[in-house]
Amino acid sequence: MNLYALDAVSLATAICKKVHLITEGQLLLKRSAIEYAKKNKVKIYNLEKSPKSKLVEMVLNLKLRIKWRKC
Repeated sequence: MNLYALDAVSLATAICKKVHLITEGQLLLKRSAIEYAKKNKVKIYNLEKSPKSKLVEMVLNLKLRIKWRKC
């Protein structure tokens, strides 16, 4: 499952729930956070650097909103 994420809370939730993140470059992460995400098999997609896939376009078109919960 891929989630549209814009902040650090989203990152933490994604790591907890083992899901993927899609960002638009607004998510500024410390290197340690990126390494932690990789170690926990959470993929971070950046639309400014990655080609848009159909899934990414679908998520953006639906303007997916997710209420985050603590793990």
